[in-house]
Amino acid sequence: MDESAADASTICIIPDHMSWTVTLWHFGMDALCTYAGDKFYVSWEIAQHALVTVYSKDWKEGKSRVRIEKQEYPKKSLAEALEEKLNANTDRVGG
Repeated sequence: MDESAADASTICIIPDHMSWTVTLWHFGMDALCTYAGDKFYVSWEIAQHALVTVYSKDWKEGKSRVRIEKQEYPKKSLAEALEEKLNANTDRVGG
């Protein structure tokens, strides 16, 4: 059997996606109005596993908007990270 035939018969088993480890995710929002000032980028580490960034983002037709983004580094399974995120949002709204 040649090498290409061996590769074609190899089965790749992908683990359940809910068990994947989330190492980094971004949650962001763009301003509704355009921004005409100088380009900028600032960031703050707000916790051990979170970073907030605010910057000017280029859009279509040469327009710019301000974007705020939170980067988190959960280092947890997708199931654990989603549950934690959903519970945190529920606590703020309902509590």
